[in-house]
Amino acid sequence: MNQQGTIGADNYDGVAKALHWAVAGLIVLQFVLAKLAEESGSEAQELLLLANHRSVGLTIFALAILRLGWRFYRPPPKLLPMPGWQQIASQVAHWSLYALIFLLPITGWLYSSAEAVRIEWFNLFAVPDLMSANQELAEPIEEIHETLAKVLMAIALLHIAAGLKHGFIDKDATLRRISSKASIGLFVLIVILGAVFLF
Repeated sequence: MNQQGTIGADNYDGVAKALHWAVAGLIVLQFVLAKLAEESGSEAQELLLLANHRSVGLTIFALAILRLGWRFYRPPPKLLPMPGWQQIASQVAHWSLYALIFLLPITGWLYSSAEAVRIEWFNLFAVPDLMSANQELAEPIEEIHETLAKVLMAIALLHIAAGLKHGFIDKDATLRRISSKASIGLFVLIVILGAVFLF
């Protein structure tokens, strides 16, 4: 198998597109859930929003594992011709995003464990704690989690801006080959369903 996954392949395959846009939609929901929980005037509402936040985080973590595994099984197409600095920036941004979509759920999971908060995935099953309850560690872990979230937001905004630049200014195939009507529809569906059932 060559670097492009299949001979002559110029686009990402359907699974890669679906995973990319599904994770993107869930990340949007995560930021909204966290913001709503922070601004909630009701403790019961805050607890519900944070429970959903943790469940979505576990979902992102599972999809991140699947996405990374799929990337190695079906390597992405080669980068389109572009200046060297843009290629480097693209690779740094992509691998930083991969690292963050792993680290954020893990630090959130660690924080919940340190706070002795039981994590249940949408009330269907519980996941084991990653560490024993430890109030001394809970605060620094929370700070790390929140800092990583800010870094993710910054890189994601740059990633979006770069994609829009390629799609609407450079008018090359960068944005088109990671997108399809079905994958964009999946993104919209996830955000709408999240807004209806999680908020």
